[in-house]
Amino acid sequence: MKFSDYLKNQLTDFVEVYRKYFWKALTVSLIFSIFVFTLSLVFYFYNVSDKSEFQYQFQLVGFYFFRTSSGTYYYKLVYCTKILFVFFTSILSISILKFEKGNINSENALSFSSVIKSISFKNFILLFLGLIISFCIAYGLDFLNEYLNISSSSEGILRWFHSISFLLKIYSPLIIFSILVYRISNSSFPKISLKRLSLLFISVWLFNEFGYEMTSFFNYEILSLIKIPFKTPSSYFYFNSIVDIVMLSLLMIGYHSSMTKSLSLSENILHESKEISAEEMNTIHD
Repeated sequence: MKFSDYLKNQLTDFVEVYRKYFWKALTVSLIFSIFVFTLSLVFYFYNVSDKSEFQYQFQLVGFYFFRTSSGTYYYKLVYCTKILFVFFTSILSISILKFEKGNINSENALSFSSVIKSISFKNFILLFLGLIISFCIAYGLDFLNEYLNISSSSEGILRWFHSISFLLKIYSPLIIFSILVYRISNSSFPKISLKRLSLLFISVWLFNEFGYEMTSFFNYEILSLIKIPFKTPSSYFYFNSIVDIVMLSLLMIGYHSSMTKSLSLSENILHESKEISAEEMNTIHD
């Protein structure tokens, strides 16, 4: 499979997944987004320095795609929110994959209760382990960043490591949970190679950048106009909360596609390579 064919298949899957599962999975996506929003809200409340401005400051989607750090708790909220979001997206992904394989009854297959029942205790522990590993990577990178700030005199090294650590915090959970979803769905871990990891990174990067651009456009060009009448922090907060939950739920299906389709496509590439090698060996023997 050519790289252009890979991209075409991945982009087509983005559209097809939304067409097939957007309405079916909307309720459970909204519920999971409420979980993410609530947990992030609690984390933010206990870490914000000025609680008198709490309602006005908090906007989950804005932090979700925050690109730079303007304070420790802001930056931590970024990757904490994303890790939680990817964790719940993985639960939904497993249910969708089981539904596609016929392992779940088609009637109300993607209802909230069906999605929860589709995750066994063993699978939940595996996903929870991925959650812990993702948090450890994020906080480990934070520790190294603080250490370099103290010990390194090279501004270039600090800027480079800050950029790399941000990249790893955002994309390492997506890659980790992609592998775990594959393991749960196929009862074995995928064969990992640099090529497969690169293709997986490209897939999750594509949708993550799309999500960033979409939410940025919606926030700055549309919501900024709609929010003009909201004068009090409380009304502003409630409006933002509703918008945040809806926007996160809309992104969940797309992340499912980017996390699952890539490993499926690269699996086909491996099989094609083996078949070609076998044919070449047969040709040589003949």
